[in-house]
Amino acid sequence: MNLIEFIEKFRTDEECYEHLAKIKSKVICQKCGTTMYRLSHSRKYQCRKFSCNHQQTLKCGTIFYRSSTPLHKWFLAMYFIANSKKWLSSNQLARQIRVTYKTAWRMMQQIRKLMKEDLPMFKWISEVDETYVGGRVKWWWNNGWQRNKTMVVWILNRDTGKIKATIGKSATEEFLTTFIFANVEKHSRICSDERRWYRNLSLCYQHDTVCHSRWERAVGDVYTNTLEWFWSLLKRGIRWIYHRVSKQWMQAYVDEFVWRYNNRKEDNLFGLLLNKV
Repeated sequence: MNLIEFIEKFRTDEECYEHLAKIKSKVICQKCGTTMYRLSHSRKYQCRKFSCNHQQTLKCGTIFYRSSTPLHKWFLAMYFIANSKKWLSSNQLARQIRVTYKTAWRMMQQIRKLMKEDLPMFKWISEVDETYVGGRVKWWWNNGWQRNKTMVVWILNRDTGKIKATIGKSATEEFLTTFIFANVEKHSRICSDERRWYRNLSLCYQHDTVCHSRWERAVGDVYTNTLEWFWSLLKRGIRWIYHRVSKQWMQAYVDEFVWRYNNRKEDNLFGLLLNKV
């Protein structure tokens, strides 16, 4: 959907609301969990359970709940974020949809919640790597460069081309192996570097390593180059678009980058986001 088609389809709040009603064909009551039906000539829905009789709008339980921002601006923000070639800053979004910076920042944080994916466990061959994201420091001795940075762990499945990622305080064997065991099926094949915290993976997986300290980039099909290329995109995006990201919100930004990579071949990213509301 190009911008002209989007403007013709979603010109008013009423058109946005009716399209949202078509997508959310089944509305669940927030009080008792029963399905609801729409009242005639109204935007409200009423619970089918007689003892509950609760009424709510379609926005309840979504990212639009308790927001005074018009619905067509929410749709426009989702369109710009989904169809931006690289990434979009809050200042740029505020200028495009004519809202304040605080409103644009909150809208982007809410939209990033839709980008969090729940993918099935990976099979076959997966790459595992970790990196540190954050600002530069002047003192380098005693691992001082890690203190102001956030660790990000990645798992890429070569069969599906999908990525899973999470953040952590530091690279410990317990944290990394727990994340890998929860996302990769046992007896699969894992490719990683020679770090010491990956040494116990061979107990449950076919574990192959490449030694970066000996300047090995690839040994046959054993490499982590795909992940290293991906997290270079993350670092460039944070440095040149967002400039600075606190540790509190780092996971949301990582989810955005992962969602963009996993759905890079989709044509209608706006519709993909809207279906998850």
